[in-house]
Amino acid sequence: MRLCGKPAAAPAAPPLVIAHSVVGDEQGYERWYKPSNVLEREVIALRHPAFWSGVVEGSTSIQQLSEAYAAELVAYLADSPFDLIGGSLGALVAHRVALIARSLGGRPRGLVLIDPPESGAMPGFLRELSRHVHISFAMAAESLIIGPTIQLGGARDAGGLEALQGILDEVRGSPEGALAFVLAKASLPARPSIAQAQEATRAAAVRIAVHKQLIQLVWDEWGGRAPKPPRPFAFAGERGEPAILMVRASERGAYFSFLMTQAGCATSTTPWSTG
Repeated sequence: MRLCGKPAAAPAAPPLVIAHSVVGDEQGYERWYKPSNVLEREVIALRHPAFWSGVVEGSTSIQQLSEAYAAELVAYLADSPFDLIGGSLGALVAHRVALIARSLGGRPRGLVLIDPPESGAMPGFLRELSRHVHISFAMAAESLIIGPTIQLGGARDAGGLEALQGILDEVRGSPEGALAFVLAKASLPARPSIAQAQEATRAAAVRIAVHKQLIQLVWDEWGGRAPKPPRPFAFAGERGEPAILMVRASERGAYFSFLMTQAGCATSTTPWSTG
């Protein structure tokens, strides 16, 4: 999805590609493409294909998704250079897309990887444990509804904890068939029409299904059930210089809040270096 185009008097900065996390789209990066504060570059987002088709395919993997995204990027950008950024699962996707795109003739220039999870199978007991994890629709819905409140620090005082408990009680007290509406209602107007409620609920059901699949794919990777990623995972710039900036966040919520208010860290045309 092309979120914003190159300005008329465009600088030399190449397009920025946002790789989605387990939410499946570019949530968390709004300040980088909204008209009030856009980057001086084209911004492109990788979105889970179910947001277009309405159907979440059952047989896929992080690697297969990355291959599809890389092929689309190369078809769109040809031999033009581009940068990538991704957080959490998006860091894995961005890294693999860069490697695959390069093998297809693309020109990924730099990567920003925010809190990337472990890539590949976990060792020993952790791998066996991962093999037995199966994410349900209800678990994914709860994650989407409650997760943002926790990640953005909304449960750090008595009032926040009480509000969070109210949300939790509603989610866990709702039948599975109503969870999509529980997620959707936050984005609906005070008195929505039947058509608005139906469309919002349909979209929320797809979003929950996407989230469910993506979380499961991470666990499948850790359990050794997914196709092996390409090796080696080294990535360098066109002149051989380091081209990866690694960010470790001790508090994900605080860091992602910072991302939404600071748009300047990816505007430099200097290749990123390992940090």
